[in-house]
Amino acid sequence: MIELLNFQDKVKILRLAREKKSLDYNGKHISIYPNFSPELTRRRRSFDPVKRKLCELNLKYFLLYPCTLCFVVDGTQQRFSTHKDAEAIFMSTSNSPGICKIKLCQKKTGGKARAKAKTRSSWAGLQFPVGRVHRHLRKGNYAHRVGAGALVYLTAEILELAGNATQDNKKTRIIPRHLQLAVRNDEELNKLLGGVTIAQGGVLPNIQAVLLPKKTEKAAKK
Repeated sequence: MIELLNFQDKVKILRLAREKKSLDYNGKHISIYPNFSPELTRRRRSFDPVKRKLCELNLKYFLLYPCTLCFVVDGTQQRFSTHKDAEAIFMSTSNSPGICKIKLCQKKTGGKARAKAKTRSSWAGLQFPVGRVHRHLRKGNYAHRVGAGALVYLTAEILELAGNATQDNKKTRIIPRHLQLAVRNDEELNKLLGGVTIAQGGVLPNIQAVLLPKKTEKAAKK
């Protein structure tokens, strides 16, 4: 039994197996084996039933390329990738109790060794932890998005109040001081922009009532 592990030529093998009707497939395992020489075929009577079944199947080994076969005999693991290697192994194990396991293994292809992972900070030439900050940004909890109409309305509201403050001060140009007066004298805008500092805006006049001069009775009557 040969276990398929990401085998690319599985379709080709199954198509050939349907033509020759010499292969069992149950969705996970297939029973196949490459062609043997006449000498090995004559000796198959001395094999146990498992080996005999494998030898009776007729399937070209080149269909298994670029994979190799790995099987376990008496607890030892052996591999082969050519007809001659397979015949030599089975000729030497003809008196063995039997094959415990035959598995299809992916053949390692040559090439350059994988380079070490390089951080995004080193790619950019920075000491700043790019990957860590990116992870926190991806997992962060953010407020809902605000539509463009809300920003337009908010701007118009502030400009209107700032224009009124400009007229009260008998000016013709809006300055940061007028924006400060407009925002701080409005309850809702003051709450929204409570943590915002307006540059060159100054402060609001706020004198405690205790410090104000007391009104006399004569002044009150007048």
